[in-house]
Amino acid sequence: MLAAAAVTIGGVVLARALWLLVPVLLPPRLRFLSPHPHLSGRELVALSWSGMRGVISLAAVFALPLTTDAVGFPHRDLLLFCAYSTVLLTLVVQGLTFGPLLRRLGVRPDAHESQRERARARAAAAEAGLRALRSLQEREPIPDLLAERLGRAAEDRKQRSEDSLKALNIPADDQISPESPTDIFGRVRRAMIEAERYIRDTTWQEDSCQTHTGNGPRNLAALRNLALSLLRIHGVTKIREMVESIGRDRHRALKYLAT
Repeated sequence: MLAAAAVTIGGVVLARALWLLVPVLLPPRLRFLSPHPHLSGRELVALSWSGMRGVISLAAVFALPLTTDAVGFPHRDLLLFCAYSTVLLTLVVQGLTFGPLLRRLGVRPDAHESQRERARARAAAAEAGLRALRSLQEREPIPDLLAERLGRAAEDRKQRSEDSLKALNIPADDQISPESPTDIFGRVRRAMIEAERYIRDTTWQEDSCQTHTGNGPRNLAALRNLALSLLRIHGVTKIREMVESIGRDRHRALKYLAT
């Protein structure tokens, strides 16, 4: 029994290592056959040692029938012993040595992997939005200008995500700038929002009031948007100049509210 268990454990560990490591030795044109073509040799060694067995292996061997044709299932006890031995040894030995092995190999988590996942998710979401837009165009009339604006916005989001993914896939030594296109877009957009907020806050003098708690900011925003809407309804195009004019003569505001 011990010999059979040793052969089983060795075969399980060796089979996983060969499955992961042998495809790396293939020519570059056949590298796509590897289940993990982008991992380094050290990462593959760590991955091959992480193949601990557990409840699935036990469930599979317990699924063997007790008898076949009124005769006991051949070597069932041996199979149970081999399964128990494999689970126990891989969980204990590989589990306890996995951490030291990672430290010995110098394997560290990829700091950019979460960013890659987000970029892939954003690109997939933008593509799904484009498909939904095309489907809606086929079923119902959508103004061309509106469809073009929505499609262009989705295409821009998809392109930014794909550009970010390409930048994150470049080796660290070859990167000219660590900032991805999405990061640049976010930084520039935040600067634009800050500039817009500065104009609106200084024009409406929100910084000088005491309504920055509770529902104050929401109420101020509602009043501000109402005032801007009234000015646009009256055909005012130079909003800033008109607001400054009303600030000098508050009675002009009553004229827009009364009409």
